Formats: sequence, C-alpha cells, structure tokens
Amino acid sequence: MGTGRAIPRALSRYCILLAGFILASSTAAIADKDYPTSIVNDSDSPVTLTKCEVWARDANKTILYAHASIPNAFIDLGVAFTNTSSKSVSVIRVNVAAYDAFDTLLKAGAVDSTSNRSADKMSVAPGSSFDLLGPRSWNFRNDAPSLDHVSCEITAVRFADGTAWTVGASPPSQQVATPAPTSSTSPSGSTVPLASSSPSP
Repeated sequence: MGTGRAIPRALSRYCILLAGFILASSTAAIADKDYPTSIVNDSDSPVTLTKCEVWARDANKTILYAHASIPNAFIDLGVAFTNTSSKSVSVIRVNVAAYDAFDTLLKAGAVDSTSNRSADKMSVAPGSSFDLLGPRSWNFRNDAPSLDHVSCEITAVRFADGTAWTVGASPPSQQVATPAPTSSTSPSGSTVPLASSSPSP
C-alpha cells in the first residue's frame, strides 16, 4: 500500500522539476540576439563577401536545481563568400567593426580563416562559394555590451599558389600576407574586435 502512494509523489516531483527546467530553458533562448550587419566589398577584391552574421548567445548554468543565465555572454561571427578570381582561395581575412546605437566605433579588428577549425585546409575553386556560418562560425566571449550593429569586409586573400591579395593592393602579390596578431585571441587562435577569448558553453 505504501508503494502505491510513493509512485504518484515521485512522479509529481519529477513533473515539477521537468516543467521548471523547460520554462528556464525556453526563457533563456528568447534572450539570444541577432545584430544587424553591413557588408563592404572592395571593387578589386578577388572574392565577394555574400553574408555576415553576428549574434549573441546566453551563458546558461544549472547548479543542482537552480538555473542561472548571463544574457548575451557569447558572440558568434559567421561569414559566406564567393571566389570571383581565377585561382583557388585557401585563406581569407575579415575585418570586423563594431558600433553602438549612435554609430560610434566601439572596436575594430580582424579574424582569419586559419583560426577556424571548420576552414582547415580550405580550398575554394574559382566561381565556388564557401561559408563559415552557424556551427562553423567563430565563437567568442562578448565584451561589448553596448554593441548595436556590425560591419564586415574581406581585406586579404591567400591563394593556393602562394600569392596573396590585400585591400588597396592589386594585382595579387607573390608575398603571402600573414595576419597581424592582436591582443585578443580565441581558443582556436582567431581574433575579433567585439569579443575576447572564451570557450563555448
């Protein structure tokens, strides 16, 4: 007889905990934010940037039965491009500028595809497209709480034959452009102006 009463109580506790977890999880997901972006394409660029996505994610922590959420704690940066040159592209560098709601520049810097594991041994044939979007994007800790919108531009391209193009220099030179180090690096070695390093949650 005691067993019959224990089962409904255990089931009731389980349902309450499950409902609380679902409510906490759905509330946190609403806080994720997608930032407006603009794309700058240089007329001499051998590639065309076709997409730039920047969004923030919450950091969610559950300790025992307590759920805590840090709004917009992480930044994801994703891009897509098309190779409009006659050579295979092996590396791109993207300059990112972060602005507040008043169009004041908060930070600017560069990130390159060699620092993204999803672009390992990248080779984009002439006329082909490539993307580092969604789970293939760069991930960083958000250190620009007043971020409102972002501008993206491809400023350097390395080709499979060892030549490189940088913004303002045309045609491609024999010297291979190496990204300049900046003070902020991600776990995979990439840098981005609106974020500092952090592992993904």
